Amino acid sequence: MILWLVVVLTAVTALPVMSFAGAKVKLNKTKAVMFIGESQTLKLKNARGKVKWTTADKRVATVSGKGEVKAKKTGRIWIRAIKKKKEYKCRVCVYRVNAVKLENQQVGLEGVINARQLGGYRTRSGKKIKKNLIFRSGELAGATDNDLARLRAYHLTRVVDLRFPGDYTDCPDRKVSGADNVLITLIKSSKDYKASAQARCQRVYSLATQNEQLAAAAQDGGCVGKNFYLNLAKSGYTSKQLKRWFNILTKQKKGDAVLFHCIYGKDRTGYVAYMTLVALGVDQKTALKDFALTNEEFGRVLSKKTSAVKAAYMKTALNYIKKKYGTTRKYLNKEVGLTDSQIEKLRAMYLE
Repeated sequence: MILWLVVVLTAVTALPVMSFAGAKVKLNKTKAVMFIGESQTLKLKNARGKVKWTTADKRVATVSGKGEVKAKKTGRIWIRAIKKKKEYKCRVCVYRVNAVKLENQQVGLEGVINARQLGGYRTRSGKKIKKNLIFRSGELAGATDNDLARLRAYHLTRVVDLRFPGDYTDCPDRKVSGADNVLITLIKSSKDYKASAQARCQRVYSLATQNEQLAAAAQDGGCVGKNFYLNLAKSGYTSKQLKRWFNILTKQKKGDAVLFHCIYGKDRTGYVAYMTLVALGVDQKTALKDFALTNEEFGRVLSKKTSAVKAAYMKTALNYIKKKYGTTRKYLNKEVGLTDSQIEKLRAMYLE
């Protein structure tokens, strides 16, 4: 009996050791894309004791004794973890921080405020978003014939309207030949906005010149309340509309462009643009800077400094998302319903 207990106890206590000893030692990642100034931590999983870390070139990236990698300058190098004379390698690619400049994103429409494209930004995969395929703007009610011709030249096949139904019907977009118009009301509301839409259309688009019209729109487009984006993040209705937007993106044909807009192209449009950039793999800092370009655009139109949007308000929504879901991608997965396979399809379509 005693012998039997000894055998059983020996077997039980040996199991965890055998399990750990049998676990494969490996790095938590074998490839990392970083931007200058960033830090990432590498870990050698299932390895006990001290690990030696080395970098192939300290000028490109350094690594600490705990595996913290700091990006210094552009380049591609190997970071190595050495344990018991065996090497484990991670390929680190360091790129310049994305240059977020209004002139790089502007489309240059005459009668449409805040018209920009999302292309040119480098993503976490190392690839860039293709230019002139995804556009954002204010409403197209004031678009000139030249604007419509320019949008046709981009092979625009879909215009997604994020406004209320009253805006859609009573302050309608000018039609881009060859493009379908789709209404995706981003915010649920019981109010009837027809009267205000008619009044706005009459007041703004009856002005004599495009510059006057743009200035009137920019003047109207004041900053929303601090919880506006937070309420979008919390809204199940908004999440369903976001899913409709991403479904449209995944169904576009190769080379076809899509444009989405609200009234001024800054709040509803800004939220959708941010989520689109993140879904494509753009880092948060770049996506937020792109969001804030609206202030430069409105400032250009009004010839003065403006705060048409506030990044701090958007950060309130992002902090909520981080606390509840962990990351924006998980928010897109769990709340919006955008699957990993759909995200990969988007990236295959819109990155190069």
